[in-house]
Amino acid sequence: MILVTVGTHPAPFDRLLREADRLHQAGTLTADEPSEEVVIQSGASTYRCRAARQFAYCPGPELDALLIRARLLISHGGIGTLLPAARRGQHVIAIPRLRRYREHHDDHQRDVCDELARRHALFTSPDVADLAALLRRDPATLRPFTMSCTIREQVRADLLAFQTRLQAAQA
Repeated sequence: MILVTVGTHPAPFDRLLREADRLHQAGTLTADEPSEEVVIQSGASTYRCRAARQFAYCPGPELDALLIRARLLISHGGIGTLLPAARRGQHVIAIPRLRRYREHHDDHQRDVCDELARRHALFTSPDVADLAALLRRDPATLRPFTMSCTIREQVRADLLAFQTRLQAAQA
């Protein structure tokens, strides 16, 4: 299954949906497996895809199940979507939302995508016209994204250190 997701940001991301739909209709999106299911989470976008199952939003657990099941994830540049997929070592192509198209208030998604691409965790381009070329790249060159610790682990360590200092000061 191929999942295309634009996230929950309130601005449309029609630019990505139009290109994904065009490539799907042309057979490029499913070139490896023509009968493969394509599912599109369209959020606030106004574009309606012709060749795939599409929904605006769904409950978090349902989206998580789709994300895990996806052979290929084509996504916006939201870190909440990209990091879990990159940690699982999934085949991810990210097209960041850009300020110049009024898809977001700044270009932080481009920065996130560029950093994850630098670490070989995903393929990315700010230009949807590059999507076909990104589909031809070998997913075997991607590596699961790893961090020395998660934010939760760092906060836990900081709180434990604070508690230890506090107890020492009270003794």
